[in-house]
Amino acid sequence: MAYHHFAAPEDTSKILASFVRPGGSLFVIDILSDGTGRDLVHGDELDDVVPHKGGFEETRIKGMFSVAGLSDFEMGVLVPDLVVKGNTFSTFLARGVKPL
Repeated sequence: MAYHHFAAPEDTSKILASFVRPGGSLFVIDILSDGTGRDLVHGDELDDVVPHKGGFEETRIKGMFSVAGLSDFEMGVLVPDLVVKGNTFSTFLARGVKPL
């Protein structure tokens, strides 16, 4: 649950994928966008450390993984309606495989 803290998660995906061996998988768990565009994580103390308060849509994560050279993309809801510090959101688990 760190992608929402990265200013450039696309770059982070490329870096992480570079460490994955052929046939291996990259897994990411983070906040799932609810599709409304609204912030799902609130709090003034988070303004400087959470650039992606609305979470991520599946199409964006899939695109990040594709550009990072990963295939066989899968993504699904991991924990629905999680409550953390008064914020309610769902989390996802995404997986991409580095081709052989």
